[in-house]
Amino acid sequence: MLQIRRASTAEFAAVRDFYYAVIDEMKDAEFKPGWERDVYPSQDFLRASLDKGELYVGEIKGHLAAAMVVNHEYNESYDARRGLSTRRTTSFSSSTP
Repeated sequence: MLQIRRASTAEFAAVRDFYYAVIDEMKDAEFKPGWERDVYPSQDFLRASLDKGELYVGEIKGHLAAAMVVNHEYNESYDARRGLSTRRTTSFSSSTP
């Protein structure tokens, strides 16, 4: 079962490497999120999210299986890419390989 918890600042490298793995896996996917290593999500974004207590991880049997930033902010480029307005909604994003 997936266990979700707030990530600690000591887990920065593990979370960054998890996002790298997701980005690498999605290079050949039919639907791409447009993520790039160290561009989005950037290392600064991940560090700031950790510092603010907004970065959560999901684990299955002690292994990192998901990472997500939970807050009321979003990247405005998602509006343009999807033709949607998220200004009045709450977003919840997760990433799993």
